[in-house]
This record gives sequence, structure tokens and C-alpha cells, in this order.
Amino acid sequence: MVQAILRHSKVTITRDRYIKAFDPDVIAAMPKLENVVSEACATAEIGESGKLLKTRRGEVAERLKAAVC
Repeated sequence: MVQAILRHSKVTITRDRYIKAFDPDVIAAMPKLENVVSEACATAEIGESGKLLKTRRGEVAERLKAAVC
């Protein structure tokens, strides 16, 4: 039915485009990533341009790496 609604000529097009398998390790890492990003945003030093100051970029990257890897 979805194939007909989306007007795909083959069911494989629908499957390849919309059905994704997720790695359990990726799913398990998402809450950790979410917490680190939330913390980083809460304590971020934002410049006048609205971007994260360069001095904090490395720290945030290290926190993300430690949480997810």
C-alpha cells in the first residue's frame, strides 16, 4: 500500500529509501550523546555572532568523544 501511495515502481525503492536498520550500539549511545549536548549547550560560551567560542569547541568535542566512544 505504501508503495502505491508513494508511487514507487518497485517495493525495493520504498524499502531502501524508508526502512532503516539501527545498530544497537548507536541506539545505546544516543542518551549519552543527548546528555553531553544538553550540558554543553547549558554551559556554552556564545560569541556575539551566536556561534560557540573556539576555546570551547575542543572541550565539547572531547566530552562527546568520551560519552559516545
